[in-house]
Amino acid sequence: MKTRLVLLFSLIVAVSFVSCKKDKDDGEVLPRKATVISLDGGAFCKTPGGEKISQIPFASGIVLQEKSQMNDKKYYKTVLEGKPGWIISSETGSAADLKNLLLSSVSSGKTVLPSDFKKSVESAAFDTGKIYRYPGGEMNPAAILFCNGGVMALVSGMFTKDTSVHFFRYEFLNEGKLLKIGFVDPSINFEDIEKVEKDSSSVFKFDKEKKEVTYHITDNSFFFLNWRFQKN
Repeated sequence: MKTRLVLLFSLIVAVSFVSCKKDKDDGEVLPRKATVISLDGGAFCKTPGGEKISQIPFASGIVLQEKSQMNDKKYYKTVLEGKPGWIISSETGSAADLKNLLLSSVSSGKTVLPSDFKKSVESAAFDTGKIYRYPGGEMNPAAILFCNGGVMALVSGMFTKDTSVHFFRYEFLNEGKLLKIGFVDPSINFEDIEKVEKDSSSVFKFDKEKKEVTYHITDNSFFFLNWRFQKN
């Protein structure tokens, strides 16, 4: 009986060790949750550093299962739509890494925001809100993150040559059927927004004085500057 108990205990310890591996070099415990923090999304490859088979959208939550080193670079095995693949470690991070990335333009002074709204942006939790996505096509994939404190972050190439981050105020109205967006970033010319949105059928209300546009939300999606964003 004693021998059986010892064997059973050894089996439990072995299973626990396998299910929660600890890397001998850096003490990293796998599997663990992570977030894709590359603005353009993370390259999803067949093998570590190998052929790219897809792209994991920015701010996607993933589970890192295994680790591999290739040419001094670290890769993690994960799953996308039920299929296994690998992503380079530099394109993954924590919720804190995601926030630091989004705030980098504000912190550096490159993006200037009204002082009261800047405080809201700096205190926002970017990993807990709703995400709406444009999957790509005529424009590269884009994402809109709706965070606490009325902070909306747009990650796209709409206003710049490369993918960048722009912040807006937002408020959902009429039980989520309407979305009011305030254009507070001075780098965005609201007159250009007016030219695009003034006569759009997706716009419920256009307020030039307050620099606000209210959009219809239909089937968990809305058109922002003629691009359709769908709830993730």
